[in-house]
Amino acid sequence: MKDCFSEMCVEIHVSVTDMAERFYSELRRRYYTTPTSYLELINLYLAMLGEKRQQLVAARDRVKNGLTKLLETNVLVDKMKIDLSALEPVLKQKSIDVNALMGKLAVDQESADMVGIEWS
Repeated sequence: MKDCFSEMCVEIHVSVTDMAERFYSELRRRYYTTPTSYLELINLYLAMLGEKRQQLVAARDRVKNGLTKLLETNVLVDKMKIDLSALEPVLKQKSIDVNALMGKLAVDQESADMVGIEWS
């Protein structure tokens, strides 16, 4: 990382010198670079680096939270599958009971209709 950073500083130094010469040749005005200019460049780089690190940490945390939620959801779904498997026989029995009750209600309704006809 240090090697890349030092190469970047050299490249910037050379390009600023070239642009200063071009500035002078086109506008006949001098542009001077001082050590403070390079210190500002380094501070800018460090600030941008810190900002990018914060963005990466925030993105990592979002992915981590999403993954945690997915894992929690998978555990809940597995538990619900087990509960559903355990309740399946009860549901079948309740369905049979409801069908029997519906048949009994139909018979009772017919009886009630017959009694209603006799009263008329």
